[in-house]
Amino acid sequence: MVSKESITFLIDNLGSGGAQKQLYVLCSFLVKRNYEIRVVCYHVYGDDFYTGPLRKVGVTVDHFVLASYFKRTRTIAQHLKEHPSQFVFSYLYGANILACLVKLFWIPKMKLVVSDRMGVLGQPSLKDWIRYLLYSIANKVFTNSFDISEKLSLRAPWLKSKITTFWNIVDLPELPATPSVEALKTRILTGASFHYYKNHLRFIQAIDYAIKNLGVQTNQFEVICFGNFMLPENAEYINQIKEYILTNGLSDSVMLNEAKPNLESEIRACDFVALPSLFEGCPNFVIEGMAWSKPVLVSNVCANGYIVGHKGGYLFDPTSIEDMAMKFKSAIESNIIARIAMGEANRTRCSELFSAQRNLEIFEETLDELR
Repeated sequence: MVSKESITFLIDNLGSGGAQKQLYVLCSFLVKRNYEIRVVCYHVYGDDFYTGPLRKVGVTVDHFVLASYFKRTRTIAQHLKEHPSQFVFSYLYGANILACLVKLFWIPKMKLVVSDRMGVLGQPSLKDWIRYLLYSIANKVFTNSFDISEKLSLRAPWLKSKITTFWNIVDLPELPATPSVEALKTRILTGASFHYYKNHLRFIQAIDYAIKNLGVQTNQFEVICFGNFMLPENAEYINQIKEYILTNGLSDSVMLNEAKPNLESEIRACDFVALPSLFEGCPNFVIEGMAWSKPVLVSNVCANGYIVGHKGGYLFDPTSIEDMAMKFKSAIESNIIARIAMGEANRTRCSELFSAQRNLEIFEETLDELR
């Protein structure tokens, strides 16, 4: 079958992050729509999750290992010249900067869409301003949250006409995983890299606070965390988490596990999905849980309140150990009727915001604008 058009996606690596998962999901749908898809990345980490799955669905994946910024930009530019596509989409901070430089200095006619997925907090840094100025070189700027779109428009008004909200895509299962019996323990699942901004340590401190001050018993719950241990810059933070768990006797209640490419079976078996991040774009793990009709325990930052709504679970202040502890206690003491109602509300919300049909229409409307 002859492909209609070609698209290249540029990203730093194909590890266990939410952006990588969304790239894989989007590429899978685009291949079915007869696009010729190529993914180019310039780091290969030990948890290279998505190269195999992408190739399996018919995507060409090109890997480079390029530490030098100049060599990286020049090499990727040459590669894009040798393998031209009608459209180039970049994902994440480094790849966005690289793609803009390639368009500026090497391929000015390249039709480029950068995907900014960084939750916006506080005052813009120098890196932010550099990023926003370079984005003016791109043809379009995708964000995965209306909250990011609004704040980016305020910070960089020269980009306003280029910004489009392109929510994450989630495939709704045919049969939601609703609980049928009261569990002996409330099983809470998190899926996020062990970065400081994902806030695991404070969340675990809040659990400890709930045990020591709010009457929560360790036999009432278990918290299972899946995340990436492999990035060197996270080592000190991960050690702090492990030390806190060990020192405070939480080893049987809070479990840390290596990231997995697919958490479907764990999501189906849990009672709540949780994400205590300090900031978010569109939290991939949370919406996957919502698709499986799971209630959530999540920080009330950025667009999370809009995504989850007031019926889908418990939102908390991620900087307040006391507030997190109170919401944690409420979650584990909730009954099955409440959990089913929250899960049903979340599944409905998913179908409204994150369906493939809705988001692919936005994607193809963008391609129409660029043609």
